[in-house]
Amino acid sequence: MAMEKPVVATDVGGVRELVGEAGVIVPAKDPSALAKAMLEQMQSNPEDRRALGRAARARIQGKFSMDAKADEWEALYRKILDA
Repeated sequence: MAMEKPVVATDVGGVRELVGEAGVIVPAKDPSALAKAMLEQMQSNPEDRRALGRAARARIQGKFSMDAKADEWEALYRKILDA
């Protein structure tokens, strides 16, 4: 995602939270669904793939970068201190 690549991933652990709307999520333990989704991505319009890749990078930068996580922790600490 950080490299602006479209993502196809299985729905395990925190993957759904990580990917959000910036990729394709398929059920866990369903290799047919995974293969189908991967083929669909590879065969999709190149501009659609680029747009999904840009959305993936923006999601990582906005929600999961070191700065974003530091801001979340700081907000939590401030909230606790203000309580």
